[in-house]
Amino acid sequence: MLSHPSLRTVHTALRAASLVLCVAFVGTLAASPSLAAGVAVGAATPEQKTAASEAYKTAAAAMKAGQHDQALSGFRASYDIVASPNSLFMAVRVLQAMGRNVDAYNEALNVIAAADEAAKADAKYEKTSTAARTKLGELKESIGVVTVNVTAPPGAVLTVNGQPIDTAQWGTELPVEPGPLTVVLRPAAGGEETKSLSVVAGGVLAVDIAPPVAAAPTADPGGDTAPPPVDDSADGGSDLRLYAYIAGGVGAAGMVMFGIFGGLTLGEYSSLEDQCPDGSCTDEQSGDGDAGRTYQTVANVGVIVGAVGLAAGAGLFVASLMQDDGGGDEVAAGPRISVGPGSVVVSGSF
Repeated sequence: MLSHPSLRTVHTALRAASLVLCVAFVGTLAASPSLAAGVAVGAATPEQKTAASEAYKTAAAAMKAGQHDQALSGFRASYDIVASPNSLFMAVRVLQAMGRNVDAYNEALNVIAAADEAAKADAKYEKTSTAARTKLGELKESIGVVTVNVTAPPGAVLTVNGQPIDTAQWGTELPVEPGPLTVVLRPAAGGEETKSLSVVAGGVLAVDIAPPVAAAPTADPGGDTAPPPVDDSADGGSDLRLYAYIAGGVGAAGMVMFGIFGGLTLGEYSSLEDQCPDGSCTDEQSGDGDAGRTYQTVANVGVIVGAVGLAAGAGLFVASLMQDDGGGDEVAAGPRISVGPGSVVVSGSF
């Protein structure tokens, strides 16, 4: 049998070998993604506590030296051996030193949950929970917080700045980096709705987003998409009435001209009769006679224009009234106007 000193030597060698294996294990963790949390503090064996402590000390030395990547891996490796909230809180501090404030904020939430649970067995972790909450408020001033309220059927996908957001986080506060913010909702049925915003450090935003509204169909695919025929005769009566007013105006002007120049003609001839009682007139008086004849010609033209205009206006007006009453194609043809020696004839089918 081995003596007591020999047993002590073997035990020391075994502890040294275990420590070497733990350090090697920590080195492997530092080069790999973070593993799941280790055993609870109260359930950890002495060996596990020793390995976690060694990893913690190595990470603390790396942090002091400014080797943030190694420090972050070391603290997470320690937590993966024994789930001490203190190791996780140190990871928060490293992330903040690296400028990864959003990651630090999320990790601080994990620290609070872990510390509150651990404090049920050991009151010393209440201090860790308090420190994590203080750090959370500090970090909140360096980031933005957005709450995305989603109205969408199951199967929709939500992303914020390209990162998928689990449905459990819809309607909750999400930490984001300050700056442009793009929120995209993609329903399972297709299409997408995008909201572009901007958030400042310390800012809080609420965004409501829903699937895009489908455009209403422009025509029935199974029906007749041709436009209805246009009734060109709908305004025929009003067109004829416009022409009637124009013709009537011309006729009225002709009659006014007839009245003016007719009056001038009568005045000239009356004056000549007084000045030339025996029909013998001087050259100057003969010129007045020529002026009277000119007035007479203009008056004759005026009466003809007036008569034609008034007659045409009357005929067009009657035609427009009949077309408004549904006179058909015969009315649409309009009246026919004939001018003869000393007469004006308006004819047509009404």
